[in-house]
Amino acid sequence: MMKLPGSMDQSLLLFALVPVVWIALFERRKKNDSRNTVNDSTTTKNDTTTKKKPSVTLGELDIRRKSQIATGRAMDHRHDTMLYRINDLDLSKTIFSSVKSPMARYMLRQQFGWYPMWSDASVARILALYNEQVPDSPRPIPPEILRFMNEECDFRVEHADGSFMDHLRWCHDFTHCWYKSDALGCDCAPLVLLLHSITGVGTNFFPMKASSLPKLEALLPPAAFKQVVAFPTFLRFLKQRSFIRDLQASSNISQIQSV
Repeated sequence: MMKLPGSMDQSLLLFALVPVVWIALFERRKKNDSRNTVNDSTTTKNDTTTKKKPSVTLGELDIRRKSQIATGRAMDHRHDTMLYRINDLDLSKTIFSSVKSPMARYMLRQQFGWYPMWSDASVARILALYNEQVPDSPRPIPPEILRFMNEECDFRVEHADGSFMDHLRWCHDFTHCWYKSDALGCDCAPLVLLLHSITGVGTNFFPMKASSLPKLEALLPPAAFKQVVAFPTFLRFLKQRSFIRDLQASSNISQIQSV
């Protein structure tokens, strides 16, 4: 048998083993998923009479989000933190639960399965800047909106970073601090950002049922409602890049009044 150079035969061996290892891991995951499904169904049957839907809290602002709100921009915090792996990340409890591809789920864990540990000095610096720059009491969220989000929607899943409500709280507060002029004409931009994904996100998770649309419409100014319900469609235009290409091809882009 002809012997390949050392580095080459090792590379070929590793290349040949990759699909074998991947198939083995995939089959083991299928067995675990089926076992968990049985356990979950048993638990559901036993708990349906006593288990109540947990309440949704307003959400918390972590150090990174407070930094973004205080400075009005994203920053590189590589010198402020150390990242630790989240070994028990459960994608089924996140907005990525609809992703079924084993490879895609693996990549999502690699991308989002980290937890930052901040240095004491960076925490003190960011909190001091946040307390100096941010109003003591950002615009309060109408209680009827919070009640609707709690009773008519499901925001209990995790987002890409923190809880869903953490993400929405950041959207609301950032907009309140940095978008002073309201192009909608109803002084409700923070509310739009708070509710921007209530009718659906890019991973086909839908916090609100379509049957609740009339109730949502009754709670919002017409201009705000129009922006909120347009989000899922507009997001998909952006992800597919077709809308961006159409804008780039337009010779009168500066004259566009609406989409």
